[in-house]
Amino acid sequence: MEAIQKMNIQRLAFWAGLFCILLLYVTVVDTRLFEKRAAPPSGPKKIFPVSPAEINAIEILAGMQQAVISRRDDLWELSAPAQKTVTAEILESFVGALLDAVVIKTVEEYPENLAAYELDNPRFTIRIFLRNASRPRILHLGKNSPSSVTMYALSESEHAVFLTGTYLRFSLQTFLGHVYNNSSTG
Repeated sequence: MEAIQKMNIQRLAFWAGLFCILLLYVTVVDTRLFEKRAAPPSGPKKIFPVSPAEINAIEILAGMQQAVISRRDDLWELSAPAQKTVTAEILESFVGALLDAVVIKTVEEYPENLAAYELDNPRFTIRIFLRNASRPRILHLGKNSPSSVTMYALSESEHAVFLTGTYLRFSLQTFLGHVYNNSSTG
């Protein structure tokens, strides 16, 4: 009888030990899988990874046209050109499109020939003045890529030519159209 009890205790200890080892294994493996799933998606890189609250002003240059948007009391306003107005919705829409623009693909780092991308004389230049920065972040927009779905851009801080969506150009043209064509002059 004693031998049977001893054998039962040994079996119980064996199965309890095996259970603990399996439980530890599952816990470690599941934790690793959870960490992989919990990692945020990397997603596309934003051209301007800043929040609207960090921005003092945005300057847009397009040929002879210039517009400056300033942020005051959490609201955007058109600072230049003088005596032009646009609605708050138009300003919010443009700033949102600008801050949502992404780098689709880097084409060339430290480019030698900007003329190939029409970035030697860019169609648009955008300067974002941040509250805690001494120099603005500058973006130049050039010609469309051969696909016509993307366009070439150059960030002076990155020193790289990259592709971004043409929606940014559409947003710029729409915004400037509201400023120069649809605005009331006072």
